[in-house]
Amino acid sequence: MPHGSEERDEQALSESFKEMDAIARGVEAKLDLLTGHSEIVIQRTIDIARQLGIPKKEIQRWAGVKTTRDSERNRVIEPLLNQPKLPRI
Repeated sequence: MPHGSEERDEQALSESFKEMDAIARGVEAKLDLLTGHSEIVIQRTIDIARQLGIPKKEIQRWAGVKTTRDSERNRVIEPLLNQPKLPRI
């Protein structure tokens, strides 16, 4: 269980993650979903986070988590997108 400064660090990290996720959602909302947007979203979010002064360690950790989540999402979604369309009845 975290104590003292460790607990404050975790809270700050959690807040940074929430802020960066909110930034990413804003960036995603402005991009065409078919343009390889995940990489663009991550890079633009990192750029904004740096401008906001979010620590590099937290940015790198967030980027790793975001990349993993996006990869997992794409792994599930891609086969669905590539399925032949069924005729409408």
